[in-house]
Order: sequence, then structure tokens, then C-alpha cells
Amino acid sequence: MRGGPDYTFGRFALYPARKLLVRGETPVPLGGRAFDLLVALIARAGEVVSHHELVVAVWPHSVVEENGLRVHMSALRKALGENPSDQYILTLPGRGYRFVKSVAAGPLAPLRGPRPGRLVGRAALLERLASSLAPGRVTTLVGAGGSGKTALAHAAAQARHDADGCQVVDCAGGIDPAAM
Repeated sequence: MRGGPDYTFGRFALYPARKLLVRGETPVPLGGRAFDLLVALIARAGEVVSHHELVVAVWPHSVVEENGLRVHMSALRKALGENPSDQYILTLPGRGYRFVKSVAAGPLAPLRGPRPGRLVGRAALLERLASSLAPGRVTTLVGAGGSGKTALAHAAAQARHDADGCQVVDCAGGIDPAAM
């Protein structure tokens, strides 16, 4: 396909501007709302995206019942060919959904882990965070779960790594959420 995909995951390629999802070489039929849900989840892969955030992203000027979201989520899962042993989207009851497969942003731009490689609409926040980082200083990011704190921190650390060799130590990987 001309002009590579914006995202790839597994055997899928996603072209949001063209409203196109491709598995291997075959276009995947997907309704408009389910497609928009996929784009919203992929853009924040690895993060919890609340029901409210998905509704605002997909139905910005409408009131949508919880059941409406579930119907389109089900259609999305069916199109992805999900099964209990191979899930793309994890449901977190009372919290939202998380896209759990590794995602690469842009053609041939693999990510480390399941997070997108670029932040969308966060340039000012990233600049503000970068300016607050200084030797001997602690900076804390606060916000609602799924608001993008980790993605922002990783982007700032990557920029800092490129400049002075800063390293990221992710301590969350060894925590069992069931034990909390």
C-alpha cells in the first residue's frame, strides 16, 4: 500500500485517515464506530481508556448508552478475530478497556512495549515537563488513570536519553494487580 500504515500490530495494518484496517493483504470490513474505537484504543495502546473517554472520542456530540459501546466493541473484537487465548482488547470492569498487543507507530517504527511512539496533541505538555526536569529535582506527574502520564513520561525520558543518556527503570512490570 502506498504511504505505509500509521500503526501495525500483529498481522494488521491500520490507516486511520483512509478508514482502512488490513489483515495481511486483505481489507477487514469494519463499521465506522468500531473503526473509530480501534483508532482511539491504538492511539493509547497499553493504557486504560475509560468508557467515557471512548464515548467522547467516538460519539463527541451524542449521548450513548453503555450498551451501545459494548455492541461496537463486540463488532471490533469479532473483526480482529479475538478469542480467549488471543486477545487484543482487555476489558477492565468499571474502568474501561486496554489495547494489549504491541503496536508499531508508522511504517517500520517498532515501539518498545505496547505504547505508541508519538504523542498526539501533547507537545506543550512535553515541553513543560522537559523544562521541569533538572538534576537533583523530583518531578511528579498526576492525573486520572489512562490520561497518558506514562506515555508522556516515556516520551520525555526518550528525549532526555537522546540528549544526555537518561535511562528509564520501569518498576510497574513486577506488580501483580490481583494482589492490590
